[in-house]
This record gives sequence, C-alpha cells and structure tokens, in this order.
Amino acid sequence: MKCKYCLQTNVLKNGSLSYDQYYKCKDCNRYFRHTLLDDTDPKEIQEFLDIGIHKYGIARKYGCTHNAINRYIKKHELVILN
Repeated sequence: MKCKYCLQTNVLKNGSLSYDQYYKCKDCNRYFRHTLLDDTDPKEIQEFLDIGIHKYGIARKYGCTHNAINRYIKKHELVILN
C-alpha cells in the first residue's frame, strides 16, 4: 500500500469507519482511506464513458459518489462523449 500523497510505503492502518479502512502515512503524517477508484486505470473509466455508461452507473460500480467520478475525470483529463 502506498500513501496517496507522498507515494511512500511507510503506511499504518489507523482504524475504520463505516466499513472503510483508514490509513496514516508515517512519512507525511497524513490520513487517507483506500478506495477501488484509487486502483483503477483511467483507460477503464474512459471505456465506460465511450460506450455511454452514465457517471452514476460508474460510481455505483466502484462504490463511490458521482462527485468522486467527476473529480477523477477532471484529474485524469478524460473526455465525455455526448
């Protein structure tokens, strides 16, 4: 497991809340939780968008909100075809 922020592997489990495991990075002292979307290749999301799957459907598949999908699309500069 790598830290989302500094990408170091010096990470400890730091409790859970609502079935989400939280972690703490010992290098940058930041807290984060690991999601399925973190391991997802942007090409996979782009394929879903290309075949017409709505952002809500993608969010349901990865167990996150549609706002998280919007941020992911913006971060990875994916193209939404109409």
